[in-house]
Amino acid sequence: MKIFLTGASGFIGTATTRMLLKQGHVVYAMSRSEASDKAIESTGAIPIRCQLNEVTIEQLHQSDIVIHAAAMVESWGR
Repeated sequence: MKIFLTGASGFIGTATTRMLLKQGHVVYAMSRSEASDKAIESTGAIPIRCQLNEVTIEQLHQSDIVIHAAAMVESWGR
């Protein structure tokens, strides 16, 4: 299955990516920087450079499902 994953460079996203890849899925992962590209590539997933609010249909690579694991992590939210 082709899966598009947000938050793949985070704690939950990394664990999810590794599990999905181990099960034989292809994982395309949203990446917002070179550092997250490297983190995503180190798991075996394919980084797709985009922003959460600007993902295009082309960037989804005809994925079968989308898993949203991204989160805003700060000490205090608004």
